[in-house]
Amino acid sequence: MSAGGTSELLTIDPAVPDNNSKSVEDDKGKILGEKSAACLLGVDLFSAELTSEKSQPMFLAKNWRDALCGCGKCSDFYVKKGISFLLDKEDSIAEYEKMAKQRRDEKMQQQEGAELNFLSNLGHVEKMEILSGIADMKDEIRSFLQSFDATKPITSEDIHQVFDNLKKRRRME
Repeated sequence: MSAGGTSELLTIDPAVPDNNSKSVEDDKGKILGEKSAACLLGVDLFSAELTSEKSQPMFLAKNWRDALCGCGKCSDFYVKKGISFLLDKEDSIAEYEKMAKQRRDEKMQQQEGAELNFLSNLGHVEKMEILSGIADMKDEIRSFLQSFDATKPITSEDIHQVFDNLKKRRRME
């Protein structure tokens, strides 16, 4: 917290040098998430016996990857065990969700652009026909719902009847 009582948000991007930024350090003064010659763990992972009682799902705190040691020995260990992806900060679920949201937004913009392009290419008469068709459908659905018994379920036959009525109305005009 700063002197004014507000919290500060620190972001670290190792690809962008910034002499004015603050580093996040552990209690031993080591910068977290930074590759270094000295191991943050202080343990030789290759000689240590690593066992897990059960293979279970686990929930980790946000930005837990920042606490992983990135020294040469630990990095080699991660590669040997086939878990080097753990050091990749862009391999998180948040990144995948962000990429999916961007793709969805791009697709929506393309669809909206196609719809606007379709409407802008129509002449006045075609636009009026579309608006008239929408109004007719709205009126037919409204009259159906007003005359329908609310205690009965709506069946596919009822929906077909609504569209048949719309066809009949169009033929009469």
